[in-house]
Amino acid sequence: MKRITIITTCCFPYGGPAETLVRNLSIGISANECNVNVVRFRGKRYTKKNDVDIEDSNYLFNKPFDSELGKILELMLNILYIPIFLLYLKFFKNKQAIILYGFEYTYQIIPFIMFSKILKIKCIRFITDHYRTTSIVPVWWKYPKFISYMIQKKYVDKFLDGVVVLSSLLYKQCQARGVKKGKIILIPHFIEILKHTVKRKTYNNNVNVCFCGTVVEANGISDLIEAMNIVQKKYQNVTLKIIGRVDKQYKNKLVTLSKKEIHFTGYLHKKEVEEELENSDILINPRKYSLAAEAGFPTKLGEYFSSKKAVVSTKLGDLKDYFIDGKELVFAEPDKPVSLAEGIMKLIEDENLRTYIGQNGYNWAIKNLNNITNSKKLLDFIDKL
Repeated sequence: MKRITIITTCCFPYGGPAETLVRNLSIGISANECNVNVVRFRGKRYTKKNDVDIEDSNYLFNKPFDSELGKILELMLNILYIPIFLLYLKFFKNKQAIILYGFEYTYQIIPFIMFSKILKIKCIRFITDHYRTTSIVPVWWKYPKFISYMIQKKYVDKFLDGVVVLSSLLYKQCQARGVKKGKIILIPHFIEILKHTVKRKTYNNNVNVCFCGTVVEANGISDLIEAMNIVQKKYQNVTLKIIGRVDKQYKNKLVTLSKKEIHFTGYLHKKEVEEELENSDILINPRKYSLAAEAGFPTKLGEYFSSKKAVVSTKLGDLKDYFIDGKELVFAEPDKPVSLAEGIMKLIEDENLRTYIGQNGYNWAIKNLNNITNSKKLLDFIDKL
């Protein structure tokens, strides 16, 4: 039996898109008769009990440090502990490979590469995004982190045993930086596809439009509100629901921008999200254009498809190559609320089209995003390294 450890900087198994991917990845690997466990590199940020049948533990500390000085101390001790930890995995757990998720900096990854090669443990890294400078360096004195990030991308990834990317842009970037073709695999995502769907409840014949995800400007929320103002001017029975945590100040901005009431659910757990999606009619991915948007495959899109609901999405990244407008989803131009509104109205006016697109999106997800199938592809890839 294969033995793999996933080491992640995210807070498995609960949280946002990163946690969802690691959760689904671990479930998929386990379903392929592989011994897998998840280690949280920065400890646990929640108190809720793990509801996934996957062994989980904290790396060195049970909780992440809060103060800036504490974070520096935590980082230093975590790096110094890497060789001891890998020795433990090799000789006490008989692990053949480690998967690094959420590790982006040279000072983190070089020790893993060095000691995994000494101990003959395969070291594979997930690359999921192209990060903006401001997301890494919110304040000027953290600029060394960005330098470390760029060094990692340009010079270090080629020394890994394997790299997993979510988009063709990331694949091409890896090749351009010297990662050999046989060491890269493109897998768009790992989604736990629902086996059953709940019949939609009827709310006074309303058409329920829904966004689920991180409620920030980069995800096109203001564009969505402006689009809904256009839609709701023509159709009085259309409502908007937004699932996800939202900053109070940003929420007030959205409420002011909207001509009608928005239903904010706040953060919901996985099962609650599934129910909300299945009780919606049209699901929206309104992300704005950016290099980061071009580089990734949106987690929400896989979850949307899983619910068998029709999707309107901005036309970004690999989506342009994967999908046909009007078949698996309806495309809208990024940064153009009018285009988004036209896509929504197209689906409002044709219930049969909504059913057709919802089924086609679901079929595509089963074939291309299923976490068990894609985990098998990943395990076969690791075997060949």
